[in-house]
Amino acid sequence: FSKGPKGKGKGKGGKGRLQQTYLLVQFTEKQISRTYDVYNSVGLAMDAVCELYEQALKAQTPRVQQITYDCTDLVNFIDRLPDLSCLVRMDNGNFQCFGKLWVQRQLFDHLKDQASQ
Repeated sequence: FSKGPKGKGKGKGGKGRLQQTYLLVQFTEKQISRTYDVYNSVGLAMDAVCELYEQALKAQTPRVQQITYDCTDLVNFIDRLPDLSCLVRMDNGNFQCFGKLWVQRQLFDHLKDQASQ
């Protein structure tokens, strides 16, 4: 992850609005593996979670040209991470922290929305 805002204004949050979202990830038990990135919406942060999983799959199977997965695989990936959470700026300007279960629900809704477009 590089640190800094991602997305250019058109990404949509939970209810079609922009919501600054910090995606916080810990990849291993070692605290040094903690990282974060900032997105302009919850939706863009959910896209980043998918990209993280795809990168992990590519690293595990570098010779495979096409990678496919389903929501269950993505949920299992999240469950295996020592930590994954989001800080989302709410309408009142304060940030609220959400954990893995919230991220999994947001991912499911986000992917369902993308599939219906």
